[in-house]
Amino acid sequence: MNVLPRLGVFFEELGLLAVSDLQLGYEAALASRGVAVPGSQYPQIEAAVGEMLDETGAKRILFNGDVKHEFSRA
Repeated sequence: MNVLPRLGVFFEELGLLAVSDLQLGYEAALASRGVAVPGSQYPQIEAAVGEMLDETGAKRILFNGDVKHEFSRA
């Protein structure tokens, strides 16, 4: 097991990258409540996950819990 300095853990023996608690859409949820927040974090999260996949050569990825912040609308 290798804990990465970003968002995940790589289980080398399984070829599995586990990523948790991304909370995608959090900024939109705050904005809908009138809270001023900077732009979306999605591009940075996407880049970090891509870098972890490149770095580890993971064959599989597991998104564990809280990928999306809320599911009030489809």
